[in-house]
Amino acid sequence: NELTLWRANGQILRSWAFSEMGRASEVLSDFREALEQRQSMGSQLRSSLYLAAMAHALARTGKKGEAKRAIQQALGQVEETNERTWETVVHWVKGEIFAITPEMDLGRAAACYQEAIDIARRQGAKSMELRATLSLARLRLKECRKNNARELLAPIYSWFTEGFDTADLKEAKTLLGKLC
Repeated sequence: NELTLWRANGQILRSWAFSEMGRASEVLSDFREALEQRQSMGSQLRSSLYLAAMAHALARTGKKGEAKRAIQQALGQVEETNERTWETVVHWVKGEIFAITPEMDLGRAAACYQEAIDIARRQGAKSMELRATLSLARLRLKECRKNNARELLAPIYSWFTEGFDTADLKEAKTLLGKLC
């Protein structure tokens, strides 16, 4: 019934929030349960976003294989449903998986971040463009490519005229301060 779907959606959002607060390992079973509930009901709306959120939580807990499977499912959902709204998030999370798991692959992470940036630009999704650019700039800084990091981040940061109290813009300002 409809309430079951709303409950599953709420459980996913709660799990996602806990994961973002550093408590990913506590909510993996809740993520799985809610996603299975949605799937059993045939709900596909926002599935790519929810799978990406779970993939990110899995990566944060070191479960790289599961994270990769979840992100591949998310990419499959994007293609199957043609719901492109969350495509940037999916590619950004895929980059995060390559960047934050113990067996880092910075080249693949960079390619995923660049794909997310390109999609965000096509969609006019400036906040997601900023988030993906931040990730790519941090990666470039790890590679001792300070000038490249600044060249990437400065234009998107300067596009914004408000919202400077948001986490991503605060982080961008801090990072740009380190790059000057």
